[in-house]
Amino acid sequence: MGIYLSYKANPASVVTTVVDEATGEEKKRLINRMRWKGFGPIAINFSDKGVPDKPSQVIEEQRSQADQKVLKRLEELFQERPIWTRTAIFNQLDSHEVREIVNSKFLLPLISYVFQDGPWRDTQIRLGYDPREDLQARFYQRVYFRNLNHPISRPSVVSRRQEIRTDLANARADSIGEDKSRSHIFDGVTVTKETAAFQLCDLEDPMLKEMVEDEEDLREICNERDGWYTTHSFERIKTILRHKFFSLLAGHTPTPAECEALLVPDEGSEKLPSRSTHRLRPSKHNMAKGALRPEDAAAQRLMATLDQRAKNFSSQR
Repeated sequence: MGIYLSYKANPASVVTTVVDEATGEEKKRLINRMRWKGFGPIAINFSDKGVPDKPSQVIEEQRSQADQKVLKRLEELFQERPIWTRTAIFNQLDSHEVREIVNSKFLLPLISYVFQDGPWRDTQIRLGYDPREDLQARFYQRVYFRNLNHPISRPSVVSRRQEIRTDLANARADSIGEDKSRSHIFDGVTVTKETAAFQLCDLEDPMLKEMVEDEEDLREICNERDGWYTTHSFERIKTILRHKFFSLLAGHTPTPAECEALLVPDEGSEKLPSRSTHRLRPSKHNMAKGALRPEDAAAQRLMATLDQRAKNFSSQR
């Protein structure tokens, strides 16, 4: 004899009619009215055709709840410039506006979408604007380098609770004593953060700026890896930016001659000095006591190679 379990439908669920996009067939579904609704921006892949020109229905329903002054300010910024990183956007706003964007969650998704991959990954893009169709969008491409000396770590809950007051005090001191409004800009002289993540239009260093604005070595069709630049020209930009940024982080200001030496191909090769792209699993390797992690050792070898090339160049002058 079976057991009567007395199952009942969730009282928060309602019957909704949905249409199968593939067959056009109508179906009935139970939808939980109390379900969590995400307020993230629409995300697409580089290979997807077209771009969204309006926010998702869930986001659009929140428009009336948005701070209209902050929303208007964001719309003005995206008219001035169609693609921003979150850091660059926040640097244009006051503390109240930033707090409203962070807390409401749906302000940016009301006017922007994101790519999950490609040269504009992790940027906010104005709805309806397709950077893959506009050559000028190359200036908004994003470059990013990991800093192996400052890996991402997750402190324990206890540690976070113990240090929260100190963190808040330091944050207040930083906001008073240091101007963070240019943290998204790289001028080749100072560094305001320990992670190299910049849009090309925010590179104010003269040497890098000239390379970014060079129109001689561009593509006719946008590429998923290098955007509108050829692989050669984009690698040149990344090579100089990487060297300048990490040199400044180490307390050394690289000279123009030192940087130009990095653009000279190795003898017998037309390619620039390459760096290892092999992805390691730090938790899986077998290390002797006191040995460097493979990724740290690779970073040291790279810096040693760059230093040696700079010395060789100086000795040949």
